[in-house]
Amino acid sequence: MKITGNIFGITLKSIISRIINAGTPGLDENEKQAVISINFTSAVTGLMVFVFGGIIYAMMPLTKILIPVIFEGSSFFAVVYLNGLGKYQQARMGVYLIHCFSAVYFGAILGETIPVELIAAFLFIFLIGSACLVYREKKSRAVFISATIILWLIVYLNHFFQVITPIHFSETALPVISHLCCGGMVILMSIITFSYIKQNDKLFADVEKANTHKTNFLWETSHEIRTPLNGIIGIAQILQSRKSLFLQLEEGSEIMKEIDDLNVAGKTTIDIINNVLDLAKIQAGKFDEIRKTSFDIKDLIQTCISVNSIIARRVGADIILIADEEIPIMRGDEIFLLKIINNLLSNAIKFTAPKSQVRFTLEYTHEGYIVMHFRNSSFLSEEKAAQIFDEYQCERNAFVEGTGLGLYITKKLVTMLGGEISVETEREHTTFSVMIPFEPGDYIPSKDEIHDRENVAGKKILVIEDDLMSQMILAKFLLNEHAEVKSCGSVEEGLEILKEYVPDVIISDRHLPKMSGKELIVWLKDHFIDIPVIIASGDCSKNAMDEMEQVGAAAYIIKPIQHKNLYKILNQCLKKDISLS
Repeated sequence: MKITGNIFGITLKSIISRIINAGTPGLDENEKQAVISINFTSAVTGLMVFVFGGIIYAMMPLTKILIPVIFEGSSFFAVVYLNGLGKYQQARMGVYLIHCFSAVYFGAILGETIPVELIAAFLFIFLIGSACLVYREKKSRAVFISATIILWLIVYLNHFFQVITPIHFSETALPVISHLCCGGMVILMSIITFSYIKQNDKLFADVEKANTHKTNFLWETSHEIRTPLNGIIGIAQILQSRKSLFLQLEEGSEIMKEIDDLNVAGKTTIDIINNVLDLAKIQAGKFDEIRKTSFDIKDLIQTCISVNSIIARRVGADIILIADEEIPIMRGDEIFLLKIINNLLSNAIKFTAPKSQVRFTLEYTHEGYIVMHFRNSSFLSEEKAAQIFDEYQCERNAFVEGTGLGLYITKKLVTMLGGEISVETEREHTTFSVMIPFEPGDYIPSKDEIHDRENVAGKKILVIEDDLMSQMILAKFLLNEHAEVKSCGSVEEGLEILKEYVPDVIISDRHLPKMSGKELIVWLKDHFIDIPVIIASGDCSKNAMDEMEQVGAAAYIIKPIQHKNLYKILNQCLKKDISLS
């Protein structure tokens, strides 16, 4: 008996599978799901018609019940057969016409058992819902919606004028038939509802998957772009450091302008890459969490001014900083605030009038806020100002162009920090204002104290970098700082060097052939070798930084490497002032 039951179960499962999947081989995923939906709905509806119709016929054995029940039930299974033959269009139209017949005919003859409001709900939920699930074209959907409205009018008018006379049921049969009819309609409406829920879940999963693929692609592309860009910007910075030599030449001024252009182009490219990555994280709902540290906001501002000074010089603008004398050390997300200031300052510089001033005002209020104003010489219309913080809103400039993402991301960052951002425009000036809650921070060494520390000159530094251009440029920068440098292209080579050479610090790429930068740090720990390792990588994801922090990296610097930042980190590491950057 058990074997017979198993065979019956397998056979029944096989039959159901064949019915549901009739006509699906060779179809794409969307078409396949539409056909499966029609097959399943038709089979369930046909079965319900035979079962419920059979019960009603048993209670009221009338020909005008039996023949329509047989016709309707058989028609629904004929729809599955049409799909099996590959006649999908006929099957779709057939489903709709059968339901139209059912709604008009059975809605009329069973009028005493089915409230007209329930028929209306069935028509608008089931018929329109199933049509929209199957048909994607707007015109097709419009036709079916219009036909359903007309059908409802026919049912509604018949309810009042009784062109088709309803059957009168006995008091015993009436509640049973009423429950069967209403229950059947509710079941069918539930099927459509759950079909929509399933479809929405699938679409949501597909969007999540696409977002993940897009984000991963952007991270990988960013990493690949940053490596050659590291070489370009590195060379530009080395050339910039030789300014005094170039100015001795006859065409020195022109050469320096070209070097400035190279630096500006490099910074603009990095800004675009960072903005695109930030947007991808925002859209995926995976933006970096706030990480609070203590820092001097005035030092942060000086860093941003220094980075943007080349662009300002190139467009002929002067950056004027007006800051309160006594601003306490604050606690907050230094990276977020750096991005906010950099985006607003660079935006003010890019779009100011030639040979004008960009006024940057920093205030500390005793109510507990840091207030910043970025004012430049440009005009912004009210219409443009209302949309300026939206995605892809970008003004064009003869010298630089952007993606229109910087201000959108800036507003997101300000909001995450609990602050507010606004824009005001006058006839000749535009001012962006930011107000961020102030949280007192812990004591940190002053800028002067840091500069008094031991510098890089005379220190032994091992560079492990598999990209030869990046390796050469980094070594050249360090040699210019009078450091003693040894370079190699893999961790394995680096370990061989360590047998005879003990560096004060190691600068290593994260992704290397065979052993990685992470494995290098672990190896040094396992062998009780206390040498700080700075990881230099094109991977700017929070996960990568956290991973390196957890294994004990002395610092994490993102490519393209800004030499000023590297110099500061080297000073800190050489004094064992370890911090993850």
